[in-house]
Amino acid sequence: MSELMEMLKTLRTQIKEDNKETLQIVEENITEKINKNVDEKFCKMELEINNIRIIQDEQQKRLDNFDKILRQRNLILFGITEEERNYSDLEDIVLQIINIKMQTELDRKDIEFIGRVGKKNSKTRPLRLTLTTLGKKISILQQKKNT
Repeated sequence: MSELMEMLKTLRTQIKEDNKETLQIVEENITEKINKNVDEKFCKMELEINNIRIIQDEQQKRLDNFDKILRQRNLILFGITEEERNYSDLEDIVLQIINIKMQTELDRKDIEFIGRVGKKNSKTRPLRLTLTTLGKKISILQQKKNT
C-alpha cells in the first residue's frame, strides 16, 4: 500500500511537471503569436506614417509655391502718409501717385487689394499693393526712378 501511495505521489508530481511544461509551451506560443501580430501591425502603421509624411511634405511644397506665386504680384510702397479715411480714398491716393508721379497707367481694375501693413502707431505704415498682373508690377517698378 505504501508503494502504491508512493507511486501515486510520483505520478502526481510528474503530472504537475508535465502540466507546467505544457502550460509554459502554450504560454510561449501565445506570446510569440501576439508579438508577431503586434509587430505586423506596427510595421503597417509605420509605413502609413511615412506615406503621410511624404504627402505632407509634398503639400507643404505646393503651398509654399502657391504662396510665392501670390506674393509675386505684391508691391510694398513706403512713405505714403496715412490721410485716407476708407479704402476708396487709399485707392485714389495710390492711383494719383502711380499715374501722375510715376507716369504709368494704372486703373482701379488693375488693383486687386490695397492695405496698410502693421499696427497703427505714430509712424507711417507701408502699403501693400496687390496687382492683377505681374506685367503691371514690372511696369511700375521700371518707372520708380520717376518719383
